[in-house]
Amino acid sequence: MPRVGGAVLVLTGAYVTYYGAWGLRVLAGTEATDSVVDAAARIQQVLATSVASLGPDGWLLFLALLALVTAWFVRRRRQPAA
Repeated sequence: MPRVGGAVLVLTGAYVTYYGAWGLRVLAGTEATDSVVDAAARIQQVLATSVASLGPDGWLLFLALLALVTAWFVRRRRQPAA
């Protein structure tokens, strides 16, 4: 799992660096559109719409299910092997 976390961290850092360089290009007036930034904006919009459509009751249900699944995995790991 640490390798997956590290990979996510590297990818996120690369995107933030790319986005910062794009922002500097926009401020310099050389470029206003970028396919990578546009794709990230579309993904962000889809995620924001999904989160908003779930509503408070949906989030409560989701978190309750997540807590149950987590508790089940923790309990299963603690049981001695037969």
